[in-house]
Amino acid sequence: MRTQVSFRFPAEFIGSEEDEGILGVNGAVWFADRLRQVSGLSVAPRFIQEDWGVAIPAERARQRLWIGLGVFGDGVWIAHLHLSPFARLLSFLPSRRGELLALSRDLHSVLASDSAVSEIRWYDERDMKRPPYKWSPTPESA
Repeated sequence: MRTQVSFRFPAEFIGSEEDEGILGVNGAVWFADRLRQVSGLSVAPRFIQEDWGVAIPAERARQRLWIGLGVFGDGVWIAHLHLSPFARLLSFLPSRRGELLALSRDLHSVLASDSAVSEIRWYDERDMKRPPYKWSPTPESA
């Protein structure tokens, strides 16, 4: 179970040491600073370099999760909100879906309150298979 959000933000792209075309750990610091503004979210101090971008481990309400950040276009970023692997096995439970939606709403509030952020678009993973991607202005309608 995951949801995705794209948004425009004027951060400098910093590539990884292995592949300068992929977002590097140092390039995600600005986003982690915004994640720390989400109520109740504890962000791990170390991020994980992936072959698509950066994974940021986090925890909220005793629920482990990770939030991925990558590039979606020129000046456009995409974040992926994921429940931990074990929690995904339980993702059919309404309480688990509710936790992800609550996190999405709170992240949306943080992004929307930042004057440097624009063009916030929420996606359901199922709608990201091929363009044109169906999107919504809020996480509730994605």
